[in-house]
Formats: sequence, structure tokens, C-alpha cells
Amino acid sequence: MGILCDSIPESALSEEVAQKESISYDDFLEYVEGSSHSKVSAHAILVVARKYANEIQPRITYDLVLKLCRYRLQKLNFDRYDELEKALSQCPAEDHNLIDPADVYRVCVGVGLPLKNDLLTALIQKVPKPKGRVDYKSFVEELNSKEVAEESVPFIPDSRLSVPNGEESGWYGLRDFHCNLDSVQTVNIRRFAADLLALKRAQAQSPKKQSPRKY
Repeated sequence: MGILCDSIPESALSEEVAQKESISYDDFLEYVEGSSHSKVSAHAILVVARKYANEIQPRITYDLVLKLCRYRLQKLNFDRYDELEKALSQCPAEDHNLIDPADVYRVCVGVGLPLKNDLLTALIQKVPKPKGRVDYKSFVEELNSKEVAEESVPFIPDSRLSVPNGEESGWYGLRDFHCNLDSVQTVNIRRFAADLLALKRAQAQSPKKQSPRKY
């Protein structure tokens, strides 16, 4: 922040854009470059933008939860899908292989599907349910898909998906080269401007060092 404190005049902090709650990263870049007369590098601006970035919360959908489950299962080399489907087929079913969601959960746990409770619960909550029931054949086929192998999978704490069951939150196998966090999209410029103004005023009040007198 030091270089921005020296480069951005206090008058720029009262501009209309600085009074907004948040702006896009592109607008923030343009604002800082314009206010500093391009004295600040793009890299330095990005570092500051990351500090004031608004947290990105992916919308929890069935497709997203399914990707996370596939990724987890592939990482663990799970390959007992035939056993899982056979166990699900033993559950009382209606037309078109439709079974009760509670039975899906019970069988997945019994077979030892290696998904944490919150993730498995979220999957069953989000899976499409014709007539309120789960098509177990489609359920297994979609889990067994290799589609996610080269896709980026975000890190989402368990507590954002379903009610935690007391286990430690978070899926700690997901932060690797396939799981990059999203880049800065929006910046909380109001907080940035307030912090920069406070820093400027603190520097103005601090006594300046005097140069040694020459004799």
C-alpha cells in the first residue's frame, strides 16, 4: 500500500467511483492507473486487488457437486461401481429404477463410497428426483463418468453444501493443479479507499525525519 499512498492523491479517494461498495477488477485497474498517472505497475495493482477482493461463492448446483464427487472418486481410484449398482438394485424400486433417496444414502455408506458425509448428503440432496425418487442407474453412471478429469474444480467448504455432521470441515484433497481458485473479479473499493485514506493521514501526522546538519 505504501507505493499507492505516495502515488494516489487524497482527492481521488473522494471521487464517485471510490464511494461505491465494489467495482470490477478492470474498473479498479483503470481507477488506480488513472489516479496514479500510471506510476503503479499492473502487478502491484493486482497484489492490492487480491487483498480487497470480494470472496467468490460458487452457486451450489447438482453439476458442481457431481464434479466434486467425481474428482474425489477418481483421486482415490474408486472402481467398485458395479458393486454399488448391484447393491442399489436390491432396494425397493418403482418404474424406471426409481428408489428412495434414503436408500441411496444407506447403500452408498454401506458399500463404502469414499465421500465425506457432507459431500454425499449434498449429492443426494441435489440429484434430480423424478417423483421424489432417484434413478439409481443414472446415479451410478454419472458418478462413474471420467468427464471431470481435466477440469478445474473449486474448493468449497463442506458447510456450504449441507449441515455439517461434526466432522472437520473442508475437502483437503482438492487444492492442487486441477483446483485453482478463481481470480479476482470484484474489488471492495470502499474498504480500499478507507484504508488508503487512513494510511495517508497517519503518515501526515508522523514526524518527518530530519536530515543531519552539515558543518
